Amino acid sequence: MAAVLVTWHDASSEVDGWTHIADLDRTPTAVETCGFLLTEDEGGRPGHVSIYQSRIAGTDQVDSVIHIPQGMIQQIKVLFDAV
Repeated sequence: MAAVLVTWHDASSEVDGWTHIADLDRTPTAVETCGFLLTEDEGGRPGHVSIYQSRIAGTDQVDSVIHIPQGMIQQIKVLFDAV
């Protein structure tokens, strides 16, 4: 079980009405997410990096799972890897 810090670009929406294209913010929304990596073999979503917050010890029950599309991933840093 690896604890990871994932930096990724999120989708975003910025305007409520009509706006000039030149006025749009082109800066990506960078997000950092920490948690435990859930590989595809363990049940993670294909084509995504799946991370969960908590797991009931000795079971396959996890909580607060996020699936980030691989194309949005900027960096994955392994914080620790427990065997």
